[in-house]
Amino acid sequence: MTPLLQAFPPALSLTVAKGNTATGIFNLQKSSTQQSTYSISANQAWTTLNPPYGSTQTITTEIDPITVSVNTSTMNVGSYTGVVYIVESGPNGSQTLRIPVSLSVLASGSTTPPPPSPTGSATSPPPPPSGTSTGTVTVMWNANTEADLQGYRVYVGTRSGARTQTFDVGNVTSTRLTLPLGSTYFFVVTAYDKSGNESSPSGELSKSLF
Repeated sequence: MTPLLQAFPPALSLTVAKGNTATGIFNLQKSSTQQSTYSISANQAWTTLNPPYGSTQTITTEIDPITVSVNTSTMNVGSYTGVVYIVESGPNGSQTLRIPVSLSVLASGSTTPPPPSPTGSATSPPPPPSGTSTGTVTVMWNANTEADLQGYRVYVGTRSGARTQTFDVGNVTSTRLTLPLGSTYFFVVTAYDKSGNESSPSGELSKSLF
């Protein structure tokens, strides 16, 4: 049976220089308007979760962000893999959602400069059918040309300068985001390289979803 809860992005890939803290966010969205509860856990000790490990949350039609943080000060350089588990209890019974997490800890002291900011544009599709509580926005940007480019992050807020959600979208040049209706959203894009350096934000874009 398919869980009502879905995660986007469906997996997290984090890269950071040793001694720094890596942070990624995935969002939970439910395909039903009936309330569900879910509990959060992980199978590895190196992740810190917010809301915290073992907590129980409720969700109806809103989008719930889950922050995964890793303090690499006591970790060795190398690659790590883990899983965050979301156990949902709702109209479809009890279901488990698995969100893979991969981490690359790089040698500290890198002097690689951050890649330049991408330029971007945001487009929105036709309005969703009446009664739908979410809409979608496609954010697009120009590709960076640095050889050590690792990927891009899209930051979203409901006012200019606010960055309340982060989407690590990998090495692509567009992404489609699902967001609640009823707000004007502001977007910036950054690029990051294999050493964990992140560029300054692109110019801010905005789109309204009503």
